[in-house]
Amino acid sequence: MPPRPDTRTTRQLVESVYAQAGQPRAKFRTLPPLLLRALGVVNPTMRELLEMQYQFEEPFIVDSSKIASKLGAEATPIEQALQEAVRSYQLHT
Repeated sequence: MPPRPDTRTTRQLVESVYAQAGQPRAKFRTLPPLLLRALGVVNPTMRELLEMQYQFEEPFIVDSSKIASKLGAEATPIEQALQEAVRSYQLHT
């Protein structure tokens, strides 16, 4: 499904999730590529993070205007989607 036009940064999404969960604001940090590379030697998850790091080097915005205009499709508002995801997680933990 296409995204809504009200784009958010990763930081804004993380802050929204914490707010929806009723938790205090989280500290948000990045790891330098050299540290990720070193950790990736022993940890497959860190190796994957290093491989996917290019996605976070520059902002990217997905434009859904074509599918919205041609098919009339609209995505769920982000706050509603986050609220439902957090509620589902809380029910299953």
